Amino acid sequence: MIETFFLFDTNIPNKSETDLLINPSIIGNCFQKLRHALRWGLENNEDALYCVCNETYQKKFNFDKLDKTINEVFSQNIFLLYIDAEFEEEININKNLSTITGITNIISFIVIKPIFEHALRILEAIPEDFSYWLPFLKSLAPHSFILNSKTTESKYKHLVQIISPFRNAGNYLLTYLDSIISQEFKNYKVWLIDDYSTDGGIEKVPDFPFLSKVINKERIYALQNILNTLLNGEFNDEDIVCLIDADDKLPHKFVFDIINNVYMEDSVLMTYGCALIIGRMEKLGNAYTEKEFDYLRKCTWKASHLRTFKYKVFKKLLNIDPTLNNLRDAQGNIIKMPYDMALLFPLMELCGFKGVKFLNTPTYEYRIHDNNDQSINFELQHLGEIEIRNKKPVI
Repeated sequence: MIETFFLFDTNIPNKSETDLLINPSIIGNCFQKLRHALRWGLENNEDALYCVCNETYQKKFNFDKLDKTINEVFSQNIFLLYIDAEFEEEININKNLSTITGITNIISFIVIKPIFEHALRILEAIPEDFSYWLPFLKSLAPHSFILNSKTTESKYKHLVQIISPFRNAGNYLLTYLDSIISQEFKNYKVWLIDDYSTDGGIEKVPDFPFLSKVINKERIYALQNILNTLLNGEFNDEDIVCLIDADDKLPHKFVFDIINNVYMEDSVLMTYGCALIIGRMEKLGNAYTEKEFDYLRKCTWKASHLRTFKYKVFKKLLNIDPTLNNLRDAQGNIIKMPYDMALLFPLMELCGFKGVKFLNTPTYEYRIHDNNDQSINFELQHLGEIEIRNKKPVI
C-alpha cells in the first residue's frame, strides 16, 4: 500500500526547483523536469509524485477519494493515473475511476513509485530535442486510467459468458481463473473446455457455482468447442460472449466493469482491443478504419484480445448461415485454426464498422510459451488463414 504522497504545488512560496515538476515557467523542457522529479522522488523515498503540465491543473482534491484510487490502481500494477486531461471518450469503471481514449492533452497526472526507475531509463535515452511528450506519457500509461468526476455507477449488469477452450494449459489454469475471480464485476459464467489434454491440468481446477467444466474425449480444436458451447449452452440475446484463452489472463480487476459499461451503448454489438504481453510494458493493438471494413478479409488482422460480442450477433449469423458454411473448410469440416479469424470475420461483417468497438485500454494479458499455436501449428494456421480470407463476406 502507498503510505505517503508528495504534492508538487505551484503556489508554494519561495519554491525551489523541486517544488514543481512540469510547469512552463520553470527552466527546462518537460522531459528534463520529469527526470529531475523522478530522481528526487527516489532519493526521498516518495511513493507518488503529482506531475503538473500547465497552470490549469486541479488545485482542490477529495483526498480520501484520491488516496483510495491511487491505492486501488497500485494494487493492480497500474502505476500512472491521469488527473486532468482532454480526451474524446470516457468509459466509467466505478465511482472513482474511468478509462479514456482519444487523449489530446495531459494537464496533470500521478506517477507511482514502482515505475520511477523504468521511466528514468526511458528518459535517459531520449535526446535533448525530443518533443513527443504525449506519446511518451501514453507509453508509460497503457491503461489510460483517470480519476473521474462521476459519483454514480452503472446499475445494469450484463451476464458475461466466458468461453475458454484449452489444451495442455495446466500450468496456467489457476492464474487464468484467479484473474477472473478477482474481477469486481461478478455477473459472469465460465465455460472451461479441456480439448483432450494430456497434462491433467483440469484436475487442479476447483469447482465453483459459476464454472462449467467440459472434458473432451477426443480433440476437436478451439472453434468447434466455442461453437458447441454457443449452440448448446444457455444464452440470452443480450449476454456478452467473452473469448479468453485459458493460458492467458486478465490484467486487472476492472476488465468486466469496462466491458459491461461499453455495452451500455446500444449501438455496440462487438468489441476487440489491446493486450499486454505478460512480463512486458508495451501495449499491442490497433483499430480498423471505416474504410478497412469494406474489405476486412484483405487487410491486416487487427481484431486482437479481448474479443467479445453480444450473443444475438451469433444468432444472426445462424439465421443467415444455418449450417455455418462460412466457418468450414473445403471438406466441409469446421476450420481448426486460426479460430479467431474464422469466427470474428463474419461477426464483424454482420455488425459493421459502427457496431464494433475498439477498446484502446488493455483488457488482456497474452502469454508467450512453447505450446502456442503459432509455434507448434504454424503451417495449419497459415493454410487456414488463406482459406478464411478467400471466403466471401457473409453480407
